[in-house]
Amino acid sequence: MREQERRIRETARAIEQYLLQHPRAADSLEGIAGWWLARQRIENELEVVRAALLRLADEGVIVEVDAGRAAGPIYRLRRGDRATEG
Repeated sequence: MREQERRIRETARAIEQYLLQHPRAADSLEGIAGWWLARQRIENELEVVRAALLRLADEGVIVEVDAGRAAGPIYRLRRGDRATEG
């Protein structure tokens, strides 16, 4: 029961955060679950993923490649003796 209550609190917080950022938003249960929460969780995870990518780059596992894209760089496994690419 404790785990379910934690998840309910986190979900309520995510819905509130989305509504604060999009005050005119309105949707169905399915729309909120499928679009709002998914989008909010992706936005929240961007900083974590960015930090993980920086760590892997610092450790020499991956490299950042400027692909000339508006979306920014891409990341790939560093070629060399760490691993072989397939």
